[in-house]
Amino acid sequence: MKYPTDDQVQRGTADALAFYIREIVFYRDCAPSAPFKTAKCYGQAIESDNTNFTIAMEDISHYRPLNQLDGVSLSDAKIMLEKLADFHAMWWNSPKLPAMQDIFPPMLNPIYETVIPMLWAQGWPNVEKYAGHLLPDSVRHIGGIWAEKVSWMLTNLMAPMTLCHGDYRADNMMFDGNEPVVIDYQICGTGSGIFDVGYFISQSIATKERRGHDRELVDLYLDRLETHGITIDRDEMWRQYLVAIVFCVNYGVTVFAGYAEQNERGQQLVNDMLLRALDCVADNDALKVIS
Repeated sequence: MKYPTDDQVQRGTADALAFYIREIVFYRDCAPSAPFKTAKCYGQAIESDNTNFTIAMEDISHYRPLNQLDGVSLSDAKIMLEKLADFHAMWWNSPKLPAMQDIFPPMLNPIYETVIPMLWAQGWPNVEKYAGHLLPDSVRHIGGIWAEKVSWMLTNLMAPMTLCHGDYRADNMMFDGNEPVVIDYQICGTGSGIFDVGYFISQSIATKERRGHDRELVDLYLDRLETHGITIDRDEMWRQYLVAIVFCVNYGVTVFAGYAEQNERGQQLVNDMLLRALDCVADNDALKVIS
């Protein structure tokens, strides 16, 4: 069974951004045709205020899990990126997407534009307090410039439009033999698929494993899209990748608001999410795209 989180910071975020109804609808309407496996959904219910929900799901704990702390190997990452491209291709510029945006909102929307800078403002002081000594010097100034660029970054991650997973990271991935399994669809939305790519590469692959392979991994994803007959502007996709990895620093910063209350694994995970993302931004000189 799946229920709302007990973490008050994460629960507040989930309620404010209407996460739970997205997962309910995804499992009902989208999961059956997805190109990767996911847990079977046997039943679901949600209160009208989008706060309390439950899903009865298949037990898939026997599958091989990927691990956020350890990071994803390049070989596993390549498989997951190819499957991600298959998923995005299903919805690429689909005429069905506009009608789905009441449930799966566009990346550029008034709630995100309002709430995300607030979450950044709540988290960044704790970043400086608990991890300031670990930040790469070349991106240390991101704290003072990021929030004012939120609307611009979201605008630049809106097209070509597809259905994005939204939380495409190691802890939401498993393997059933050689077959990828993906779970957790609470942050599904519409926008450029390169958002999922940037989020996955910058936070689920350890820096020492990722470093020097960004272009290779992005090109792998784009190559797979082209097998579906999709025409790609590769220069634009790389530019969007830089925007995406800058934007995705937000996830590490946001969870720092509750850093002191996390257990040891939680604190390590928060540190890894943040530092991998910032290392990725630094390695690719990505702040230049928002300057």
